[in-house]
Amino acid sequence: MLKLHVWFRIAATIIVILVNLVIGFESAAGAVYSGNLSSGPGANNPSSATYQIPALVGDTLNVTLDYSGDNNCGDGWIIVSFNRSPTYAIMGGLVGSFSGTASYSYTPYVDGDVAVMVQAQCRHATSIMQVMAMTYTLTVTVNNPPPPDENPYAAEEAAGLQRLPPGSELPVVIYTPTSAAAANGDLFIDIWQLDEHGVGLPFLYISEDELLGLPEFPVENILIASDGLVSVYKLRTGEYQVNIGPLADGKIHVRIFDDIPPTHVYGYTLEVE
Repeated sequence: MLKLHVWFRIAATIIVILVNLVIGFESAAGAVYSGNLSSGPGANNPSSATYQIPALVGDTLNVTLDYSGDNNCGDGWIIVSFNRSPTYAIMGGLVGSFSGTASYSYTPYVDGDVAVMVQAQCRHATSIMQVMAMTYTLTVTVNNPPPPDENPYAAEEAAGLQRLPPGSELPVVIYTPTSAAAANGDLFIDIWQLDEHGVGLPFLYISEDELLGLPEFPVENILIASDGLVSVYKLRTGEYQVNIGPLADGKIHVRIFDDIPPTHVYGYTLEVE
């Protein structure tokens, strides 16, 4: 017959297991959890606590486990798992007093709660008296992916203006309608000149009527508009060409695009003799 203090120990172990099962399913991100696990009596009674951590695809869960305890089993293990798989064995062969820290990172593949489980296992016990008891602190943080770079042209695009790339090195900005604006019937080429502070000023505007009056494929390249610094052409290929310059570098910078709005843009430079 088991002695009274043995029954107290067994009862305490069962209570610890039940308490952890009850309080283990908390939901919080960037939180700290503390608890006690007691594995046993015997080898087939692991004790665990599970925490549901909300996260999105692309998040990174950083988990740090600080643990300490005592084990009189033949072999004690601490296990950490994310969504039950994969499972990581932090340390096996824990005998007597033990302590340590382990850190892991996990990236979910779907949106939703990530089940982070901490488990104490008393392995190879030869007596019902052999128990592994552990105190732990689980620190969980969720790092969200950095937001995309702010679009500096969001206001222009909201107004239906799309910049023609590339052009950051040029003293002009070439606008065509965005796809949404074009779907609403807008058609134009709008060129602005930049001053020494990078502030744009209206420079050359080609209207819908002018563009619709052009043949789809001219027999010869057509000069649509010119104002000294900028010349705009409709090419025999059906493309549009904008020449900027010659600039201070002694070059004419050419931009060619296939449609309004463009789906393909390319360019080159011409040396001016």
